[in-house]
Parts: sequence; structure tokens; C-alpha cells
Amino acid sequence: MKQAKYKNKNLTDNAPNISMDINQNMKWWKMSKIPYFLLMVLVFILYSNTLTLDYALDDRMIITENQFTKKGIAGIPEIMTNDAFTGFFGTKKSLVAGGRYRPLTQIMFAFEYHFFGLNPVVSHLINLLLYILLCVLLYALLRELFTFEKDKVWYCSLAFWSALIFSLHPVHTEVVANIKGRDEIASLLGAVAAFWFAIKYLKTEKIIHLLWMMLVFMVGVFSKENALTFVAVIPLSIFFFFKPNFKKHLTIATPLIVVSGIFLFFRQMAIGDLMNQEIPPEILNNPFLNVDYSTELATVLYTWWKYLTIMLFPHPLTHDYYPFQIAYYSLSNVFILLFLLSLIVLAFFSVCKFFKNSLWAWALMIVAATFSIQSNLFFNIGTFMNERFLFAPSIGLSILIALPFVYFLKNEKYKKTVFSVLIVIMTGYSAKTFSRNFAWKNDQTLFRTDVKVSSNSIKCNVSAGGVTVEMAKEAKTEVEKQQLLTEALGYLSKAQKLHPQSFYAWFLAANAYSEMGDWSNAFSHMKNALIINFQSAEAQNNMHYIAQKSYLAQNYSVSADAYSSLAKLDEGNETYFISLANSLSYIDQADSSLRILQRVIDKNPQSAAAYGRMGEIYGRIYNNLGKAEYYLLKSLSLDNEDLAANENMGIVLGMQGRFQESLQYLYKAVNIDSTQSRIYLNISGTYKYMGDQTKSDEYAAKANALTK
Repeated sequence: MKQAKYKNKNLTDNAPNISMDINQNMKWWKMSKIPYFLLMVLVFILYSNTLTLDYALDDRMIITENQFTKKGIAGIPEIMTNDAFTGFFGTKKSLVAGGRYRPLTQIMFAFEYHFFGLNPVVSHLINLLLYILLCVLLYALLRELFTFEKDKVWYCSLAFWSALIFSLHPVHTEVVANIKGRDEIASLLGAVAAFWFAIKYLKTEKIIHLLWMMLVFMVGVFSKENALTFVAVIPLSIFFFFKPNFKKHLTIATPLIVVSGIFLFFRQMAIGDLMNQEIPPEILNNPFLNVDYSTELATVLYTWWKYLTIMLFPHPLTHDYYPFQIAYYSLSNVFILLFLLSLIVLAFFSVCKFFKNSLWAWALMIVAATFSIQSNLFFNIGTFMNERFLFAPSIGLSILIALPFVYFLKNEKYKKTVFSVLIVIMTGYSAKTFSRNFAWKNDQTLFRTDVKVSSNSIKCNVSAGGVTVEMAKEAKTEVEKQQLLTEALGYLSKAQKLHPQSFYAWFLAANAYSEMGDWSNAFSHMKNALIINFQSAEAQNNMHYIAQKSYLAQNYSVSADAYSSLAKLDEGNETYFISLANSLSYIDQADSSLRILQRVIDKNPQSAAAYGRMGEIYGRIYNNLGKAEYYLLKSLSLDNEDLAANENMGIVLGMQGRFQESLQYLYKAVNIDSTQSRIYLNISGTYKYMGDQTKSDEYAAKANALTK
């Protein structure tokens, strides 16, 4: 009995402990889910407004105007075997070193187009969901790495605050809010997932985790080559945290190397060498085109400092850091020298500390490795810098930012103060992220917003000018139109001063002046555009438009200059020479007109238009009706359906008093084109000279009806 009582007593005494363990485990399980849920909710709220955005920036080059993408699923073979922008340009172009080979995300866009058409809501939603998944997975990865935090409450952990800073940081708005930024998200997502599966393999030694690691890493590298940096990041991190034996280390590294080899093979077959430096000698593709290496290096170092300041204080933000938004620096600059010295010292100590398990040294390793491929140090990336280039490095930077805060969270004395500071910072980041997203509404909003920040960027001024011209065309009032055109010309003029060889700065300004009806400035600006790029069919077409419109506006001098420019560019186009002769005839250069027309006839004796124009000039300018009739008849013998020749022949015959013959040609002209009021007026005048007032009034009424 005593024994039984003792057993019962033991069971009774132990029961509360068992219950307590179960409750604690349940509480821990519930608490462990909170940070995941919190990250998901916060990211969704902050980026929910991206679902209202349209396409912007490079979206047109990858999605809306890319012929491979717009073939849907059928375009996949071409996507896999070409540079990402080939479907936009229609030909292979090396605009940046190494080109762009990001087939997986472009295939995703092709699928979206196949099933949903051009639907930015769907694409933005996918971006948002992928980013949420990345943020959650990053937190899960950091928890796996930071085993020293297993007894910490989540809201005091380095893993949580690092992931939160990364998730909310405004510098990521370019990646998430711009649909094309999916290549960055998918690339980093694949790399982080590969890292996570590598740890799972290390802990379980299950081959399935290696297979998953290969698969997700392939997603990363085929989304964007930046994921290749994790071939260094993952093994070094595994060594840092777990110190596995050589065999396990090699087992983890080998699949990463194999996947990288597969990617590089496909890339080589599609677009060539990753390190290909053959890019056009244009400053917008090579910001260091006209400077020596020491200046290039000093300027690159300054951009690194700029990246650091943006990460710490993300305001103002812009999508454009093209020349000359960043000034050139010299290695003799004291600040640059001090910064370089600081980097050397930091690099030395971080390498030493890395092998002594210093967490900040490991975080710096992540920054250095992931940033290397887009640092401008090893090869030219085509611009000074871009905020999206901080996307992967910001993992390490977020950890470095969180480290001092988490350190002080250990001390109860400072905990409330630290939490208060963190909440203020996170609130500021969140507000900036949410508000910055709106700038990515469309090209108009983005360019006109960011030009206020990137005021010294050639590209941003040209882009802002271009979209403002397009807005002016849609203006509801003339006052609004003129205001927008004036604003556009301000941006374009700035671009011209920054870079006189900027084709589009002159081309778009010419279009703005055309919209204003300022044909003289329209011509001079289009002429400069054609001097820069005389092969531009678009510029030639617009110069022809200026020539025609200035002629109709009776600005014959500008019209003659425009046709003269076109004739020099295309000496085989006789229409330009005939139109040039016609314009010259109105500015007291009839003799020059006749010489030009004679050269056309000598080259092409069957040119009805040239004969017709000569006849018109002899009649209108010289009042030589005999020669006028001769050349007009010659023209009509070659083309009796020529409107101008029939009309002019009717006028010449009428001036000779041969009214019945005149009417035959004028009626013929009416049959060719019954919408020209002047022909009816000529018929009316002819009947008046014939004394038939009734007929004269009848045709005058028809002419009047056409002018209403």
C-alpha cells in the first residue's frame, strides 16, 4: 500500500511538470510563428500599393515591347537562346559588358502574357508574393545560422531584426515596384533557398536536400547571374558557422559549381562570354569613357560610399545614376584617399576576424561577395550605380545595422530605448517605402519625379523631356499644352548642355518645337539629331514632317532647308529634290529651282512630277504660259492622273482665255480629288470669266461648303 501510494504520489507530483512542458512547447510553437506572420503582413501592407501600378522603365524592353515575350509560350526557345533585350531591339546589341541573359524571369513574363495578356496587376502581385517569400525564407535561414539565439525571444533576436530591416528597407522599392525587377527577386530567392537546403543537408545528410539545392540554385542563376556569387557565399558561410569536414564541404560546393557550369554553358551558347567588354563607345553605356583609370577608380570608390549612405539613410531615392548625376573624383581627393584607406584596413581586419568567428566579419564577407559582380571594380556595368545593385548586399548590410541594436537589447537598462529607436527607424523606412512605390506608377510619374533628384543625369533629363512631350500631345487645353512643352524643353535643353552628342535630347526637343509650331527651332534641333545619327529613320521621317508642315505654314525658308537636309541624306530620292525646288521657288530662288528640277529630269526623263513642277514655276513665277503649258503637257503625257498637273494646266489655259479646254482639266482634277476647295474656286472663276454667273455661284458654293 505504501509503495502504491508512493507511485501515485510521484505521478501526482510529476503531472504539473509534464503539463508545464507541454504548455511551454505549445507557447514556443505559437510564438515562433509570430515573426513569420509579422514579416508577411508588414511586407504585404507596404507593397500593396504596387498592385495599382502600371508598367515602367525597362518593362517595355522586357515585356510590353519585347517580341519574344509577346509570343507567349511559343517565344521560349528564342528567350533561351538570346540576350534579354534582343526581342526588343530586333537584333543582338552589346549595350553593357557581358550582355543580359536572364531567361527564367523572361519566361515567366511570357507565361503571364500568354494567359493574361498585358496585365500589370498580375505581374505586380507575383513580384509581391515572391518578395514576401524571400523575406520569410531569409528569416528562416538566419535562424538556422544563428543557433546561438535559440534561447532568445524572437523580438530580441538578430535574425528577426536583420530580416525586418531587409524587408522594409526603401532601397528595395526599385526591385519590387518595377516588374522587371523580378530578376533580382528570383535570383536572390533561388540563392537563399539553396543556402537553406545546404544547411538542411548538413544537418540530415539526406541527398534529397542536395537535389533541392541544385534545383533552386538553378532558378537563381537562370533568373540573373548575380546568384553565382553564392558559390562563394554558401561554402564560406558553412565553414564559418558549422566547420564541417572536407568531404561534407566538397559535397555541398560541388552541386553549386555544377549548376554554375550548366548556366555558363547555356549563356555562352546564347550570348557569349560573361566578361565580354565589347560595348558601344557611348557615355550612357560606359560612364568612364573619357576618363583615365585613376579617375574611374576614385569615382567607383565614391559610389561605394554613396551606397553606404543610401543604406543608412535612404533619402532621396532615384532610379537614375547615369552620367553626370555622379561627379568624377580624383585619387588625390582627401576624402577618397581616407575612404580607400578605411576599406583596406576594414578588409584586413575582417579577414582576420572571419577566421576567429566574428559575426560582423562574416556579414562583411556577404556584402563583398554579393556586391563584387556589380561594383564596377572588375568590369564596367554601364552606369555609375543603381539602387537595385544593393539588393543582395543589403542582407549583409542589414545584419551589420542590426548588430549594435541587438547587442544593447541584452541590457535591460537600454532595452526600452533601443526598442524605441528601432521602432522609429522601422516606421521611417516603412513610410518611405510606401510613398516611394507611387513613383513607379508609370514612366511619366517615374521620370518626372526622379528628374528632381537626378537633375544632372543626361538620361533622366531626356526621359523626363520625352514623356512630358507625350503628355503635352494629350493636353486638354492649349495653355496646358504649352506649359508642358516648355517644361519638356527645359529638361531637354539641360540634357543637351550635359551631353551635346545626345541624339534623343535634340530629337525630342525638335518634336516639342514641332508641337509648338516653331518650325525654325524644330528644323535646327532635328538637324543636330541627324548630324549625330544620320542613319536614324525616325529622325529622317520627322524631318520630312517638319519640311511638309513648315511649307503648309508658308515658312518656305525652313521647308527648303529641311528638304535640302533630306536630299543630302538620300540623293536617290527625287521627291526631296522636287519639293526642295518648290520651296525655293517661293523665296526668290526660282532659277535654283529650275536647275534642280532639270537635274532630276536629266537623271530620270520619266519624272512626271519634275516636269509638272517646272510648268507650275514657269507659269507662276515667270508668267511664261507657253513654257508652262509645254512642261505641264509633258507631265500629263507621263501621268495623266497627276492632280497638280491637271489643276495647273486648267489655270494656264484659263489665263490664255481657253476656257473650255481649261474646264476639261479642272473637271479632271475634281474627279481625281473632290475634296480640294481651291479647284472648285478655279472652276467658279473660269465660269465667271465665261459670263456664266449661275455656274460660277454653284461652284463657289461647293468650295465654301468644303471650307466649313
